[in-house]
Amino acid sequence: MKDGQVDLYELHRIGLIYIKKEALNQIMPTAVPTPQGFILVDKEVFEKLTELAESAQEKEEKEDA
Repeated sequence: MKDGQVDLYELHRIGLIYIKKEALNQIMPTAVPTPQGFILVDKEVFEKLTELAESAQEKEEKEDA
């Protein structure tokens, strides 16, 4: 952070996860998205969100089968 602002060009990007606003509010109710609609999370949070997304997808596939 520099002067209270995150320099997006200095971040190490490990990936993207798209998540509905309603789901984000359930998982991370205190998260405050940027005006562009994204949040920055550390690696551990990203990995947990990835696990949740994979689990939800597997559940949905089982229900569709």
